[in-house]
Formats: sequence, C-alpha cells, structure tokens
Amino acid sequence: MDNYIENTATYIDSEAVLKVRDALRKIRFETAKQKYDLKQAASSDVRIGYLGGKVVKRLVVTLRSSGCGWGENNSGCSMCVHYAGTTRGEKLTVDDFLTQFIGEIRKYDFSKIPILCLYNAGSILNTAELPARALGRICKEISRLTEIKKVVFETRSEYVTDDAINNIKSELGEKSVEIAMGLESSSEDVRMLCLNKGLDMIDFLRAVNLIKAHFGFRLYIMIKPLFLTEAEAIKDAVSSFHFADSLQPSEIHFEPATIQEHTLSSQLFKKGLYRPPWLWSIIETIRRLPRGKRVYISPFAHTPSPVVVPHNCPKCTARVTKAIIDDYNKTFDVSVFDGLSCDCMADYKKELHFFDARRINERIIQILK
Repeated sequence: MDNYIENTATYIDSEAVLKVRDALRKIRFETAKQKYDLKQAASSDVRIGYLGGKVVKRLVVTLRSSGCGWGENNSGCSMCVHYAGTTRGEKLTVDDFLTQFIGEIRKYDFSKIPILCLYNAGSILNTAELPARALGRICKEISRLTEIKKVVFETRSEYVTDDAINNIKSELGEKSVEIAMGLESSSEDVRMLCLNKGLDMIDFLRAVNLIKAHFGFRLYIMIKPLFLTEAEAIKDAVSSFHFADSLQPSEIHFEPATIQEHTLSSQLFKKGLYRPPWLWSIIETIRRLPRGKRVYISPFAHTPSPVVVPHNCPKCTARVTKAIIDDYNKTFDVSVFDGLSCDCMADYKKELHFFDARRINERIIQILK
C-alpha cells in the first residue's frame, strides 16, 4: 500500500481509466433529465466561514448551469452528482444567471454574512458554463453589497486565465477574492483512477501561481475516494494535505465523501463495495495533521442532496458529527474529540486494519467487471 502513494505514476493503467469512464458514461446516459426553472438558482445556504482569523457566516449560492465541461467531455468525476442537477447542456442567457443570483441574495441579511461563495455545479470561470458577461454583471451586483468583504469562486484549474481574473478584478474592486479549486488528492493514481479527476498537475500549479499574483486561493481535499480502504483514505488525505499546505493556500478544506444518486459511488455502495468514511476516520485524519494547522471539514451538504453521508453507528453518529462539523470547525481545537467513544469503535478498528494487496488498477478492473 505504501508504494501506491509514494510512486504515484507507477500504476496508471489505461484499461482501468477506460473502465471507470465507461461506467460513468453509462450512468450519465441513464440519468433522467430533469426540467428546471432557468431563473431559479439550484440552492443557497449559510455555513461557517473565516475572515480575519474570526469565525463568521458565509453564504453559498449555487447557480443552475448547463453542466461541468469535464463532465460533458470526459464523463465527469466518479463521486460527482452535479450532472443530475444541471440543465444537461441547455444554455442559459445572461439574464437567466443574473435573475438566479439576485433572487437568492434577496433572501439574506448581509449585515451578518460578510462572505459570499459562488458555485455553479461546475466551474464559475468556464465561459461555456457561465458567460463572462454574466459573471461580470453578477460581480457588479456583488460590488454594490458593501457588507460583503470576501467573495469565493469555485473552478477547475484549466479555466483560470488572465482574462477571467481581470474580469473579476474590474468589477469587484477592493473586495477580497478567493479562488477555490479541487485538488482532491496529491496522488496521480487517486486522481486519475479512483476519481477520474483529469487534473493536470503542471496546469494546476500554473493556475495556483496565477491566482497567487492577484487573489487568495482555497484547495479541496477528498477523504475516501472510491476503491481505497479506510486506512489508505486516511493516509492519502494526510499526504495530500502536506502537498496542498506547501502551496500556501488561504484555506484548505477536507471534503468527506458522500453518496448521491446517479453516481458510481452510489452503484458501488448499493452492492456493498464502498461506503463513505467513518466519522472516526475524519477525526483520525485531523489528528494526524501538524499541530496548529487550520483545516475546515465541509458539512455533508451538496446539490443534489446526499442519500448517505459519513457515519458511525446509529448510537453515536449525531454526537460525533456535531463534534466535527460544529465544534471543531468553530475552534480548530482537536481536544473537542477527547472523550468521544462508542462500542462501534471495535468494528471501525477491524475495518481500519483491513489490507487490500491488489494495486489500484487491479481493484478497479475486477470491481467494475
């Protein structure tokens, strides 16, 4: 197992990649297309955020869009269900996007919400998903909201360009800006084979350097991609954190895997071939980080909504979830986990000690048969 992380390019196998993509393509083909109101955003909700070292509220607005470019062209990521919540290629007008955005922000009092995060179930900076003129007009609306101090945009690295950055800067003025990107894993095997992420590291580092010249940036790391054991998932997340931290981002977020319908994760879960991480694994991952490092644990909330989230046993899941999502995220103090225990720890430790001798590509080929 150690070799798979240390020699990240060793087991990249085209047969495994093709099997994952074939499975994802079939799922997307069979996913029924939904009819959405193009003038209604997909979702919005208030979460914990950080500004000037203090805990504040942040609003996450997810626009309804035509669909992720990576998903359209390369079947998308193995854990992602955004495809099912998009218009599946149906284009929206600039006015559609502006109406969506204004309709959501009117629901909130920004005197208590200084951070706005703008997502679109894909890449905000991909002009094929969100026209540059639409983003410019949305940014102009944001610039008028004096209570908003920081704005976060989510995108894949390939869409980070000088034009995109200049478009944002010209409209937002002096507001603090952060660009969020999914690294998911520092292991090429995990990104290519387990996640079908398709992230080119050279391009990713190009994007990081370009963003750093103008804005802050946030990186996402996944906890427990498909095909990894519980122990492998912890080790991969910790290793990925060290790589991400070396790039000096504004924030690092751990994204524990969830199960959503219309995904490869869902199909494997139903066959007993995958489960989201134990909550104990999330805590163990946090405990293995260097002391004093501040890493946010994303709440298990996505669009469309998950049907299964990280859990332990019914007896302790609510209590441990609160300790992670509420108590830890507000303090970054690992001592909030002290004293947490449950009878299910015995079952968890058995799974934690499970060893799969197969290489990642071998697992994928055998499992997806």
